[in-house]
Amino acid sequence: MSKLQFEDVSFGYSRRGKNCIVDHMSVSFDSKRITVLTGPSGCGKSTVLYLAAGIYPENAGVLHGGKVLVDGKEISALSPDQRCAYVGMMFQNPDLQFCMDTVENEILFCLGNIGTPREEMQDIARSALEFCGITPLKDRRLQSLSGGEKQKAMLACMVALRPRWLLLDEPFANIDEASSKDLVQKIAQLHREGVGILAVDHRLDCWW
Repeated sequence: MSKLQFEDVSFGYSRRGKNCIVDHMSVSFDSKRITVLTGPSGCGKSTVLYLAAGIYPENAGVLHGGKVLVDGKEISALSPDQRCAYVGMMFQNPDLQFCMDTVENEILFCLGNIGTPREEMQDIARSALEFCGITPLKDRRLQSLSGGEKQKAMLACMVALRPRWLLLDEPFANIDEASSKDLVQKIAQLHREGVGILAVDHRLDCWW
C-alpha cells in the first residue's frame, strides 16, 4: 500500500503568508481507496493536486510550511524524472500536457524523459495503447482527436510511466457520457492493479 501525505501544509500565492489557499492542512490518503475531492469552485481542490504532483511550489506560489510526502519521500525534493515514479497527473485539458505530434510519439517522449532503455520503449508503448483501447489511434495527430480520445491518450502516457499515484483534475469535464464511462473503467482497472487514485471532480456520478 502506498501513502500520500500532507503534513501541516500551508500554501498561497503571496510571499507574506496571507490568504493561504491551503492552510495548515494535514491529511493522509492511502492507495487502497479511490479518493475524490469535491466542493465549490475556488476552494483549493486543484491546488491540492498541484502540490501532490510537485507542480507547486516549483512553478508557482509559495509553500509557507509543511511537507507533501509519498511513501515517506518529500515530493519537492525529487527531480522530475524521479517524481514520475511516484505521481502522475492528468489535467482537465490534456492539450496543456502534450508535447509531440502523434499519440505514439507522445508516449515514447514520456518514456524517454525517465530514461527508459530504447529497446524496451516500443513494447511498453504498445501495451499502454492496448490497455487504453486506442491502438488504432497510435499514428493519429493529437490535435485531431476528440476530447475523450485525448484523455485516453494522456491516460496511456500514465499507464506507460506507471506511477504509484494517478492524480486527475476533473477528467470528465470535456468529454461525453460514453467516453466518461470508458475512461473511469480504465482508471478503476489501474486501481485494482495497485495504483493510488486521487481526483478532483464535480461529477460524482461517474465515480459512484
